Amino acid sequence: MAYIKRKLEATISKYLKRPEILAIVGPRRAGKTTMISRLIKKLPKAISISFDDKRVLQMFEKDTEAFVDVYVKGNEYLFIDEFQYSKSGGQILKFIYDTRKIKIIISGSSVAEL
Repeated sequence: MAYIKRKLEATISKYLKRPEILAIVGPRRAGKTTMISRLIKKLPKAISISFDDKRVLQMFEKDTEAFVDVYVKGNEYLFIDEFQYSKSGGQILKFIYDTRKIKIIISGSSVAEL
């Protein structure tokens, strides 16, 4: 299957060097994860995780320092897919953003939870 480049990619690329957290929201199966995965492959020190993996989600919510040690330290970019699964994600994300120098990109399909 051929990849369909989206106009949003150029917009996201412009914001990758800016300090704010990016949130990408859209319906399931729209290509959010694929698009971000392609962008991240071109970035140095970038990591992509998904909260579909309940172990990663649990670490994020229950042991933020361990999460930072494993996924944040040594990276310049952190992409978290399926972010809507985290019940207290906003507060934890703010803590990580305020205490670490890392560009954070989150994506999910549920606007209310993000």
